[in-house]
Amino acid sequence: MENWRIKTKVLLSIMELAKASFPNEFSGMLVGDKDKKLIDDIYIIPATHSSRNSSTIRLDLVPMSMSVIGSVHSHPSSNANPSRADLNLFSTKDINIIVHYPYASNCFLAFNSKGQEIGIEIIWFFIKNQCFYIIIIIIIIIMKTRFQSISPIVAKILLVVVSAILVIIIVLNWGRVFTTSSLDKNWGIESTKSDTNALLPNILTNSGTRLYIYPIDAPITSSWAKAVSYCQNLDSIGYDDWHLPSTLQLLSILSACTKQRKSIACINAAINKGDYETEWIDISAGKYYWTSTQYKADLDGFAMAFESGGYNYKKGAYSVRCVRGG
Repeated sequence: MENWRIKTKVLLSIMELAKASFPNEFSGMLVGDKDKKLIDDIYIIPATHSSRNSSTIRLDLVPMSMSVIGSVHSHPSSNANPSRADLNLFSTKDINIIVHYPYASNCFLAFNSKGQEIGIEIIWFFIKNQCFYIIIIIIIIIMKTRFQSISPIVAKILLVVVSAILVIIIVLNWGRVFTTSSLDKNWGIESTKSDTNALLPNILTNSGTRLYIYPIDAPITSSWAKAVSYCQNLDSIGYDDWHLPSTLQLLSILSACTKQRKSIACINAAINKGDYETEWIDISAGKYYWTSTQYKADLDGFAMAFESGGYNYKKGAYSVRCVRGG
């Protein structure tokens, strides 16, 4: 399997751009050295049009002087598999990256021009900062020697020790590849906290509080325990205090509707859309959403069907829509 390398700062930039574009896709071009198989920059093309399902780029606007070697785009779901349109784009580039929700350091796949998955390494180039501090120490030692603050023999010994440490650091870290956990921990791939409450779809609950609704369902259906964990660990759109809604919170959405409670327009009207492209709650017959309300302390929770407004104790895999506040 052929392996490419990508600089850490480039990967960080890609993930932040993907988060900023969510829930829409984003796309850009990868810049670097084709012969060395190194990605060292990203270029965002002007006049790029993005939506929830696609991102259209203007290849005619790419500067001819740039060393464009590949493409990158995001999927606002947990699926990073390329579509047919993606494969058509890949055929003209040597390296192509798809990043996917929730845009952590391991949330990406790389493909060659044939659409085959290939390996890619995240390269640590922080070593030069360590070298800088070591060099400063050496300069200080030399200066102290000139002013006879310490004996020349001691200075030479210190110089040898420091030089040996420098060599060891270079040998151990040259071309070092970050693991997923160390990249997330040391470089902090996180959403920038900002007040996006007003932009989120929301409702006024029966208790008079404001409930903010995540714009889309979780990527896959899950068990009740995994649904609770998913929302608790969700860090997106500037917030990390998402949770699974209670039965009363979901019922608040229906309370503003007509008694029939079976109209999509009714559900949509009950929710203030905000500025995010929102995937409306599915009220199809037999479609259930998990709630945080448990049947008993040692059992799973209730799931609610918006089609009828009823909720029942359930086991199995059902849809998840996280909320905050309320």
